[in-house]
Formats: sequence, structure tokens, C-alpha cells
Amino acid sequence: MNTTLASTPLGLLHDTAAKSPTSIALHAPGGHTVEYGDLAGLVAETAAALAATGVCPGDRVVTRLPNDVPAVLLIFAAWTVGAIAVPLPPSTTDSQLHSVAADCTAALIVVQSLPSDEFSSGSTVLTWSDLIAVETLEQTVHRPVAGAEPALLMYTSGSTSKPKGVICPAAAVVFAVDSIGQRLEYRASDQVLLMSPLSFDYGLYQILLSFSAGASVVLADAADALGLLKTIRSLPVTVVPAVPAVAGMLHTLLSRGGSIETVRMVTSTGADLPPSRIAQLRGVFPNAAIIAMYGITECKRVTIAEPDIDRHRPGSVGRAIPGTKGSIVDDDGQEVETGNEGQIVAIGPHVMSGYWNAEHLSAERFGTDAATGERCLFTGDYGRVDPDGHLYFTGRRDDIFKSNGVRTSVSEISAAVESLDCVQSVIVLKPTEERGLAIVVTATASEPAVLTALSALLEPAKMPTRCVVLEELPLTANGKVDTRRAVLALTKETP
Repeated sequence: MNTTLASTPLGLLHDTAAKSPTSIALHAPGGHTVEYGDLAGLVAETAAALAATGVCPGDRVVTRLPNDVPAVLLIFAAWTVGAIAVPLPPSTTDSQLHSVAADCTAALIVVQSLPSDEFSSGSTVLTWSDLIAVETLEQTVHRPVAGAEPALLMYTSGSTSKPKGVICPAAAVVFAVDSIGQRLEYRASDQVLLMSPLSFDYGLYQILLSFSAGASVVLADAADALGLLKTIRSLPVTVVPAVPAVAGMLHTLLSRGGSIETVRMVTSTGADLPPSRIAQLRGVFPNAAIIAMYGITECKRVTIAEPDIDRHRPGSVGRAIPGTKGSIVDDDGQEVETGNEGQIVAIGPHVMSGYWNAEHLSAERFGTDAATGERCLFTGDYGRVDPDGHLYFTGRRDDIFKSNGVRTSVSEISAAVESLDCVQSVIVLKPTEERGLAIVVTATASEPAVLTALSALLEPAKMPTRCVVLEELPLTANGKVDTRRAVLALTKETP
């Protein structure tokens, strides 16, 4: 491998391309495949096209593309010319695209179809087909992004506020891939199902982890249920990364057609994975180890559990990934005694640089650990650690609330609701001044029947006052539950 590519995100591809050029890197929608050697060549061609449009080191390249080969090419091509990749989900509206492009002052925006309005930010906007038609003769390809230079801007979903761009340095990305890889041990023989968009770090890192191991990535779309079902049953998928909401959908899709024997590992992050959901996963993937994880975009991954940890440490999301540590602190930032609850702090080289154009917020969340001198992140999430260093996630600060004067959490209510046989999935809506505690569910029972069954599990003070049953839950582009749309659904059902 070229020494200039060593320990860079781009090097994860080129190293495997040099060692195993004929191995399959991507199973693309439509049934065609791309080998590692060919993929590296396509990245170089795409990088030349980026350079021909005037993209320079440090420029931001925004993409709004589906999970297909072009989306992968553009990220690695941006790194080839030293630019910062800014992937957005294909569901991003024109208005949201305008907002992100203005926030990061994008040099180039590549989309599947052109926005309806012209951009006022000065960004060049091209479709993928227009980009690859650019004349590239005698164009200069710049040095690849490396070290402390930003490789990615990962915009958060913005479920409670305006989306923020997390600045991800090249070195932190590579460290995270190496550390996570040590725990998960992807294999060259693996076929990794990718359902999440590349705008979601859980989705993008499946590409990076797979390329690092020489595995194949199966590109899919969780929003296309029939296509996903066909893909899973036609290819011998071995690794399934799934956020809890998508895990429930997989159970619904697969339970009628028989289990999938080839899957050896299911990983999950993004929210609590309750026992009922774990049981569903084991039902459709009987040979798979279930691996719970806890992470946050601002440091990628915090902990990874040993396989099937729920059998002997129920509720644990594992220990800190190799080369990092975590601590639990109180409201004054002081470390609490083992077993006590507090805010989770991540410490190590995986902690990202901060937020784009948000110095004040960055200063609130990011800092330097006094004991180690390493970067640290105050996650805003709460949990506790047992004497052996295993983390138990209890929720975000915003998820803890009082119901009729009794302290509870979104996680507690969710776990109780999802344990009901008649319920497939749930969104818990905390009480407000206008309404009480409410739940939105997908279920085989009526709304009164769900509440009646739930009353046997929760004390009266924690009981929801409303329940709305939908055919499917509203999800964000990342496959997480969309609380804002759930509130709208509740409002529509209000008499």
C-alpha cells in the first residue's frame, strides 16, 4: 500500500484492494457486484471528476444519494482529494439540503435529482450522472485526508434541535474502526448487511469495518421492505447490524418465511434493545450471537458487549472499546462510586473534534480528561458501571421524567410495553402541560386492550393516559423512531 495512505480512511480500501483485488467489496442493488480492485479504480476516477469541478483539500462535498455504489464512491473520492465528505440521507428535503449546504459552505453537492430551487450559498450542484461526465484530462488529484484533518461531517438527526455537524478527524475515524474491529472481528468471508444510510455513522462504519477486514457489504434499504426481504433470502448474509426499531421490522418480515441460518452475528445500537426484541432476533436468526453496543456520533462507539451478554448480565451494553475508557460523573463532573448512576463520559482517541460552527456547544460537550490528558466527551446520556466495568445505559437526561410525581424514564416504559405479546414496537411520549404520558404502538390488539395489559406491569402513577395504534411507526432516515411525527399521530387521534 502507498505509504501516504497508511492509517487513513482511504487506506482501508486500498490495502484490501492491493491484497485481494478480485474479492467482492459491494453487492449492489439490482444484483451486480463490485470487486475491491475495480472499486479502487472507480474511486480514483470519481476523485479526478471532483478535482475537475474545483474541489480542493478541506472543501466540503455534500451528497444526497441512496445506498448504492455512487454514494460509496463519493465518500472515498472526497478523501482522495483531501476533501470532507458530508453524507445526507436520500430522504433529505430540498429545504434541509439548503440548510446543511449553507451551514458547512459546501463546495459541491451531488444528488440523484436536482433540487427545485437554486442555491444561494454558491455551491455547485450536480447529479451523479453529470459528475461522471465531467472532463478529467490532466486534472490534479490532491493528497488524501489524514491525521487531525476532518474526514467527515456527520450531521445528527436533529430530533430535538437543529441538526449539528460532528467534525470527524481522519485519525479518530481510523482509530474507531481498528478498535471496534478488535471487538467485533469481522471476517473476509463475511457478507455484512447494510440497511442504514451512509449519513448515519452506524451505516457508514459498516463500510469501513468491512473494507478493513476484506468483507463484502450488501447494500440495502430498510425503507424498502420487499427489497430487503428478497436481499436477505437471496444472499448468505452473515452479519446484520440493526437499530432496535429495524430489528422489530426484520422479525415481522422474516418470521413467516422461516429463519435465516447463515447469520452469525447481530449487532445493535442507537437505543435500548429490550429482552422482547432480543428474543425476536433469536427467533429469526437462530445461529447468531446478539451483541449490544452503546455509541454516539460524537465518539462513534463507547462500549461493545460480549456476545449474548443478556444471558448473564441483563441490560449491559458492555465495556469500553480497546484503547479507550469511560467514567460516570455527577452533575458537578465528579466521578461517582461504582454502581451509582450519572452522566456517561467517553475518553480516548475516538472522541471527535467538536461541532461545525458551534464553538460554544463544542466547549460544553468536549474537553480534556484531567487524569489522562486525552480528549473526553460528556455524552448527555446516563448510566452506571458495575465492578467489572460493564456499562448499563439508563437513558438520556431528556428521557428521565416524572409521571404523577413518580420518577421514571422512557426506557422503563418502553421495556414494559414491548414485553407485551400483542405489541411489536412503541414510541413513548413524555407528559407535557397539554397532555399526559402517551404511547404510540404497532400492535395486534386494540388501544384499550394494550393499556389493560400494560396495567399489570406498571404501577398506576407510571401508566400512560393515551395509546394510539398505527400500522407502522414513523422512523427517521437512520431507522430510529421519529418522536415528532409520533406526536403528530397522537394529535390526529385526539378526539
